[in-house]
Amino acid sequence: MFNKLPKSQPITIEFNDLSYTVPAPMQKGKVKKDRLTILDGVTGVFRPGQLTAIMGPSGAGKSTLLNVLAGYKVRDVKGDILVNGTARSLQTFRKIQAYIMQDDFLLPYLSVDEAMMAAANLKLGRGGLDSNSCSSCVALLKTLAEGGRTIICTIHQPSSRLFQQFDQLYILASGSCIYRGARPNLVPALAAAGLQCPGFHNPADFVMEAASGEYGEWTDRLVAASKNGRCLTWEKVTDPPEVTESTQADQHCHTVDETDFAVGKMNGHATPPSKNSTHQLQNGSAQGKNGVQRNGHLPTESPSAHPPNGECPHPAEPPPYEPAAGAQLNGASLPAAGAPVSSQDGDGGEVGCTSLLLRHKHPAPMSELCQRLDEDVGGQRLYQRLDSGRELYRTSTVTQFMVLLKRTCQSIVRDRMLTMARLVSHILFGVLIGSLYFDIGNEAKDVYNNAAQLFFALMFVLFSALMPTILTFPCEMAVFRKEYLNCWYSMKSYYIAKTLADLPFQIVFPLIYDVIVYYMTSQPNELDRFLMFCLMTVLTSLVAQSVGLVIGACCDIQLAVFLGPVTMIPIILFSGFFLTLNAIPVYLSWISYLSYARYSFEGLMLAVYGNGRGDMHCSQPYCHFRSPEKFLKEMDMLDSSYWVDVAVLAGMTVGLRLLGYFVLRWKLRMER
Repeated sequence: MFNKLPKSQPITIEFNDLSYTVPAPMQKGKVKKDRLTILDGVTGVFRPGQLTAIMGPSGAGKSTLLNVLAGYKVRDVKGDILVNGTARSLQTFRKIQAYIMQDDFLLPYLSVDEAMMAAANLKLGRGGLDSNSCSSCVALLKTLAEGGRTIICTIHQPSSRLFQQFDQLYILASGSCIYRGARPNLVPALAAAGLQCPGFHNPADFVMEAASGEYGEWTDRLVAASKNGRCLTWEKVTDPPEVTESTQADQHCHTVDETDFAVGKMNGHATPPSKNSTHQLQNGSAQGKNGVQRNGHLPTESPSAHPPNGECPHPAEPPPYEPAAGAQLNGASLPAAGAPVSSQDGDGGEVGCTSLLLRHKHPAPMSELCQRLDEDVGGQRLYQRLDSGRELYRTSTVTQFMVLLKRTCQSIVRDRMLTMARLVSHILFGVLIGSLYFDIGNEAKDVYNNAAQLFFALMFVLFSALMPTILTFPCEMAVFRKEYLNCWYSMKSYYIAKTLADLPFQIVFPLIYDVIVYYMTSQPNELDRFLMFCLMTVLTSLVAQSVGLVIGACCDIQLAVFLGPVTMIPIILFSGFFLTLNAIPVYLSWISYLSYARYSFEGLMLAVYGNGRGDMHCSQPYCHFRSPEKFLKEMDMLDSSYWVDVAVLAGMTVGLRLLGYFVLRWKLRMER
């Protein structure tokens, strides 16, 4: 099925005196070795066009050798790895290699179709195929068509070698058909209508130029000649448009179709036929008194050229094209007309090549001229182009982000147990806290209880956002490492998608909790205070999520689950609830400035008691904290600013997310 796909750039991988060691494990009763050798000075070469098997018993180092050669292991590796005779550049090598790992690492909540579509969208993109990818795609379509399928596709302006893979053409211009028929008959048919394709010119380019009006107003005449697609026999054009110097073709060929007719001048200019010269294509061959002439003149019309009763016979294959003597392609002299340009295969057919002037429909080994042209045409070799700084990935950053965002959102939504647990917990604890602290928000004697309620709201939002996020990267590290090192996407696309996919949940869930608790506890019924309260809880959730991303990026699952709650202890101690800020020892006071819980708790207190709130209700003869300002002064928050707290939390969110990105890069580098 894949025997007709275009040849890829040959890659030879050599390794000389390659060694790889790891720290030796401690064994009881034995002296510990410094290092354990996995690969011990091995040397070898893997050549293109060969299927090589690395064999050996368990523990021989087979997988390790493959990991080292693929670039998955770079630390503690000694020796030389050469790619096509030059030292391997990991950035370049990653663009041309694909590593199929021993184990399948897949996301658990995606279907097979969704996983395949995500991979295709990341590796293939949605458009803008390069020439090699486009040629591979068309070759596969042609193989399917040869199996009996009807394949129809659209293409704007194919290269000459890509153009040769099509069997039939249906060419449109201004909504009308200007040609319908076999691909080899295009150039003779255009010549019959009066348009001479220059020698060494891509027929696809020429017909597109003609359809665009670069040679004059030919569209109507071509439509009439083909009877708008109803006829395959082309008749002469009695009065072709005048072709001026400005509209003459002045382009040199890159490849030449085997059916190009060298009619007219061979210097790259289109030469219109004389008014008394005629040409008609019938049954696939150019008929005339002496056949088709090779000197640039058209034969005269044969009286028997027209079929009886106006029928449109099907054209057959025209004779092969012979290039003019002395023609050149990128400085390489080509064989003269009539001279063989490649060897013959066993059946007498011409040997073809992806960049030779003549190409047979069955591929065969390239001649020396083919190889030289394959190196020169289009510029540089593959690995030289890859080192030129072109985009590393097949798809743009935006496409990568959109595909990864969709995939991550699907995984989150389909993890119904976790999603429902988070939702239910916010509702349940909101009702529980609202019932426990019911109607105390405006009571002066319960200010400390209300402060405790605000602090619990802070702690609940922190932990509910922190703990699920801690597992984000450890659970997907194997999948991420496989896809990233195979150049599916950039790290920034993955990281941004992962952080933004959970963002709606980090905003909606705290808001649900806020609505329940705020009104059940009878906090001030003022819209601005309610919005300030909600903004502070959302920012607290985002900061906690950012902390979880940092911890998850640098640790495995077990360590991350342990470090999450442990790192919260100093954050809580220096929040200003258990100990006022002025009571903290001077040599430890700097820690309070790193505690995001301090700014969150301070912001909640200011949202409820700040901004000139009036005296609260007192159900006892005397309430010391009837004035909200007195209570804020007691908590060392009277001189604090709500918007400063907002700015600090927003800055911490951005800073921690950037830190998480660089920590993830560092961890991936350390694992290699």
